[in-house]
Amino acid sequence: MKRNKFSPSDILKLYRLGKLSSGKSTEYLDMERFEFVKFASRLGIPFIDMDMEELLTDCHRAHRIVIKESHK
Repeated sequence: MKRNKFSPSDILKLYRLGKLSSGKSTEYLDMERFEFVKFASRLGIPFIDMDMEELLTDCHRAHRIVIKESHK
C-alpha cells in the first residue's frame, strides 16, 4: 500500500462525500478499480450514486446515441 496520511476509513469517507474520485481512492488504497467497488459495496458505499432523474437522463442520452449510431 502506498504511504499516505489517510487511513482506508478516511479515504472511503472522502469518496462517499464526493471529495475524492474512485480513481484516486483506488490509487491511495493500492487496489484495482473492481476490487475497490467490491470493497466499498461491502461497506454500504455505492459505486454509482444517482437519483432516478439522473439515471433516466443518462438512459435517454445513451438511447439517442445508439439510435444516431445505427443510422450511420
